[in-house]
Amino acid sequence: MKKSFIFVALAGLALSSCVNDENQNVVETVQQPLMFGAPVMNSQTKAHMTGEIDGTKYPSTENFTVYCKSYTGSFDGWTNSANIAHYFSAVGEEAANSDPANNSNYWNTTTTHYWPEASYQLAFAAYSPSDAGDDAESIEPTAEGMQIRGFETRDDANEQYDLMFSDRVYDLNKTNNGNSSVKLKFNHALTSIVFSAQRGQEDIHYNITDVKLVGSFYKKGDFSQGIVETPAITYGAYTETATPAWSNLSENSYIEYDPDFATFEVPKTDPLQFTKGNSAVLLIPQTIPADAKVIVSYEKITNKGTAAEKILPDTFPIDLSWFATDGGAKVTEWEMGKRYVYRIAF
Repeated sequence: MKKSFIFVALAGLALSSCVNDENQNVVETVQQPLMFGAPVMNSQTKAHMTGEIDGTKYPSTENFTVYCKSYTGSFDGWTNSANIAHYFSAVGEEAANSDPANNSNYWNTTTTHYWPEASYQLAFAAYSPSDAGDDAESIEPTAEGMQIRGFETRDDANEQYDLMFSDRVYDLNKTNNGNSSVKLKFNHALTSIVFSAQRGQEDIHYNITDVKLVGSFYKKGDFSQGIVETPAITYGAYTETATPAWSNLSENSYIEYDPDFATFEVPKTDPLQFTKGNSAVLLIPQTIPADAKVIVSYEKITNKGTAAEKILPDTFPIDLSWFATDGGAKVTEWEMGKRYVYRIAF
């Protein structure tokens, strides 16, 4: 699903030379290309206190789609036709890492764009990954923020991805920002389900061989960033608030999400700490289905003298309604932008 592009980063320089010719000064200006710095990703919160969440750096192999509007004066709303126009294509531009093999910190658009003259300001909005458009009926930035219609998660957990949307960036111009990259901050639109495990006995060992999440899940819906604009009128102050949400959930069907899962031995650790498995499922935020379960396949190993007794295979389901948060309240809903860690205790 993911695409790999390699672009050469272009360094921006402002050069000028003055020539004394009958008291007339001639100024030569070199164009400054627009580029994007490594996007910032909001850290995911979680249902259990398990330490820092890994994977908060935007992958160098991932591409995003970015939109750009140009305007003069103060920003007066994303769709105000009086003073705002598309600077990039109306359908957005795909941006790719300039050197993914070396984890470059710069992303360039397919078409090279340059900072306009200083009298123009730029505003930006983006979503990630660019391929998300393959799984949605439409994606577009509007006065109400990013709108994603008819987005459908994939049944194959190994092909799911972290759908994200950016905060808007505005009031950037060549004078103040032309010598630096544009910084975007992405937010997670989905909910993340991961698993971990822990055993309680020294002399009994367990190897988890497979983990899958099963149940009747909603897999399709509409997303709205929910931006409310307060345009500048008198004092040049522009503000916006956002209440991102999903709606029109559909395609409710029984699904088995079976991500790649490398067999690992369950550790014997302090109850407050445990080793995470490397499985994960990404879903549209929703109320946890009544039939949602985790199916765990494992082998049990016991020592009898020098011999080892292996019981294989063995499988048991875990009803997700058993689990609670740190505060003791039942988790009944998977919320947007949160990672839920389910610990499997032997």
